[in-house]
Amino acid sequence: TARQWVLPVDGTLTNIRTYVPDSNTLLGEDQQDRYPALVWIFGGGWCSGTLDNADTLLRSLSVDLRISCVAVDYRKAPEHPFPTPLNDAYASLKWVVENAQLISIDVHRGLIVGGISTGGNLAAAMVQRAMNDPDLRGKITGQVLVTPALLSASAYPVKFKDELLSLEQNSDASILSGELIRLFWETYHGPHASNPEVSPLLAASFEGLPRTYIQINGMDPLRDEAILYNKLLREAVSLPWSTCKYPGFPHGFHEHFPDLTASRRQSRQLHTGIVWLLRSGCVT
Repeated sequence: TARQWVLPVDGTLTNIRTYVPDSNTLLGEDQQDRYPALVWIFGGGWCSGTLDNADTLLRSLSVDLRISCVAVDYRKAPEHPFPTPLNDAYASLKWVVENAQLISIDVHRGLIVGGISTGGNLAAAMVQRAMNDPDLRGKITGQVLVTPALLSASAYPVKFKDELLSLEQNSDASILSGELIRLFWETYHGPHASNPEVSPLLAASFEGLPRTYIQINGMDPLRDEAILYNKLLREAVSLPWSTCKYPGFPHGFHEHFPDLTASRRQSRQLHTGIVWLLRSGCVT
């Protein structure tokens, strides 16, 4: 069952859309049952996109995995640059946790935060912010990042220069070029490129982060920052992690060409990755 909600955020209003599985008596469920949660942030370069972007995906995940999904909207750049999109999405996450019973969520069964592309950027920043928030610390049990933007193109650290090659190697890639992602970054963050809430890869510490599942595309300008982020998490956090890579495919290929065998594999592995996070990430 899908339902739209209007929430007060920072003196204005924002929208979320919830997807709750219909009770299944064959599975022993009733209308009072509550489910694990996935809070999802769509992409679009921080300047475009709507809740409809993720509608098909979240309906599928909710039905197939028996989880409550929440699509989060946010104000867009350039009219609303950093930190407004992040603050909007984070405020919605807190509302979800505070009103979990209202939307059939049991956070003790699992609370995953995820997103795709620049939505993955917001998701990663939200999870890091939650580590220092008494209201959310320890409640997020997993994060799923699909081809995420994790490091501004104008904030590459010298020490990682030999590991961050994809922006140039894939500068002429289809769907998302190097020039376009640079434009998105500049429109979003202005002078704040090195702020870890803009570039989560630059966080001072990764201790306390939850289990992580990342999908990475080989022909994506964002490829190497996702690989590096996974490496830094692996070195810093003694928790399970998992990645799936799609060599030779550009950013967002599965959305533009959903009938490809690789696109079907990406969808199947996303489902599997979320199940893995739920099985290993429940609060005990």
